[in-house]
Amino acid sequence: MFEKIRTKKKNVPTSTETAALVALKISVLLKGGMSLSRAVEHLSEQSGRLSDIAKRVKARTDNSVSIPHAFAQEDEPCWRAFAVSLEVARRSGAPIAHSCERLSQAFLKIDSLQKKREVLLAGPKSTVVLITLLPLLSIAISSFLGVDVLDELYSPRGIMLLILGVSLLISGVLWALVMIRNVARSDSVEGIELDLLWVALAGGQSPQNAIRLVADCADALRAEWIPLNSFTKRSPVNLILQTAKESGSPIRPLLGSEADSKRQSTQTFLEKKAESLAIKILLPLGFFILPSFVVLGVLPLVMALMS
Repeated sequence: MFEKIRTKKKNVPTSTETAALVALKISVLLKGGMSLSRAVEHLSEQSGRLSDIAKRVKARTDNSVSIPHAFAQEDEPCWRAFAVSLEVARRSGAPIAHSCERLSQAFLKIDSLQKKREVLLAGPKSTVVLITLLPLLSIAISSFLGVDVLDELYSPRGIMLLILGVSLLISGVLWALVMIRNVARSDSVEGIELDLLWVALAGGQSPQNAIRLVADCADALRAEWIPLNSFTKRSPVNLILQTAKESGSPIRPLLGSEADSKRQSTQTFLEKKAESLAIKILLPLGFFILPSFVVLGVLPLVMALMS
């Protein structure tokens, strides 16, 4: 599994990917007989980004901060989710090694979703950049061919064209960026609350106590990835518990499969939104950016040739 997490030397691992590796390494060390504090200390003695994180965590624990709260003080939200898993395992009596391994797998899937989203948005972003450069490219080509459109743009009518063209260009770019940002902000973090409930149940907690424990830990550690409304009576979590109770099925396998299903549904949703964006992005391009190209690049050229 370590091979799945390692990245090329030229690539900088994401924070979620780093958290997955830290969780997995701690799990391996715990299974080898180390305590959690000794595992963190061992990681701090290594080199690289993992060591930097472990050193900061160890420094906080030296100041009488618990290990979960020490991880929760890191900047990225994935560390607070990891801190909740450690706290839930500690308070429920679940094996911390299994908890870390479970969160590592969840982080890898979340990281894959986040990278997939970036890939899906690469096309629309490149299209906007390319079309935005067309007016400047047109002016540069005209100057290269010996037609000085800049003198035309400095004339009174040219200034009017310049104001109109720049206004159209800015409006189109802002509209396109808002559309891209809306897709980029689509929540790709799904199922963490189910993974944490899986951990709590591994400690022998009753379903209702497990829900209460996860919610309390998420609230105390301010974990953004764990929405507290996920634990209401009509939430998917309680529906899973109800299904397990009525069917007599084991709860933990149901939680695991539901978490994976939610992440798969998120990927499908992101793909559909990206496909829709590829079509919708034509609106600002057609209504604003391309007319801006005509106003800034084509009309000054025609005016310069006619003068």
